Amino acid sequence: MTNRILGYILIFVLLTVLSIPLVVFIRQELAPSINATIRFNDVRTVGFLNRQDPVRVNGAEVGTVVHIDRDRTTALVTIKITKPIQLYEDYSITAFLKGLMGERFVSINPGTLTDAPVNFSTELSGTFLAGPSEILAYVTMLMNILKDLNSLVVQLRDGDSVSQSFVKQFYDISAKADTLSLSINKTVVSLDNIIDKNRDTIRSFLDTTMKLADTLSTELPLLIEKINKTVTVTNDFIVKIDLFINKTDTIVASLNSPDNILWKDDLKKLQTDLAEMRRILNDIQTDGLKLPLRIRLRK
Repeated sequence: MTNRILGYILIFVLLTVLSIPLVVFIRQELAPSINATIRFNDVRTVGFLNRQDPVRVNGAEVGTVVHIDRDRTTALVTIKITKPIQLYEDYSITAFLKGLMGERFVSINPGTLTDAPVNFSTELSGTFLAGPSEILAYVTMLMNILKDLNSLVVQLRDGDSVSQSFVKQFYDISAKADTLSLSINKTVVSLDNIIDKNRDTIRSFLDTTMKLADTLSTELPLLIEKINKTVTVTNDFIVKIDLFINKTDTIVASLNSPDNILWKDDLKKLQTDLAEMRRILNDIQTDGLKLPLRIRLRK
């Protein structure tokens, strides 16, 4: 046998070995299949099924796990069945978890032929069976929870170096609440006595206040009306004085001419008096009228 023939043989064997998984994969993908969804409730394990885990019926592999959707304690598992099987109403589906590193698979018991058939389009229900390592993990978790609970109970009962005993705190709060209730009762009784003693005084004060309010409501509108009339009359007086001064200025201007030499001194005095009167009038108009008013209410 030449080296060339030996090389051909080795290449053929290598291609055969490499093509076998490819053929199996193509056959599985192209073979007719059915997808089904299984709901597993109360799943309290860290490790659950994984993709590509086998699905078996009576020990024979009929499909694989293709998708897993977990939500707290519920898991929705989608399986792909590549061989024809029929389920009946008394079917059972179990997920076996043989440890964190052990085998994981879905086992299906189709049920008995006498029951009604079940369609794969409906959501199926299943249970899971934990392996020894999962059970040991649960026991360890339960022991830790019990230890924490025991420590909490002891701390609440006896307290520690930082916090006081919860029982003692409860008794202290109850005693304070009782003391507070007694204080509130005493205060209420005292308030009742004070109110009874001063009820007549309060009523007398209210009566006096009402009388004063009635008097003010009667007298104030009349007083305000009188003040308004006084202001109106004063404003009219200022307007008349202003007109008189303007007319007097006009008369003085007409008399103040070169032909009226005899009136010159008298006109100067008249002009001075009118100017002073004009200044006083301007001050009244600018600063406002200030009248000494005395408000007196009728009894």
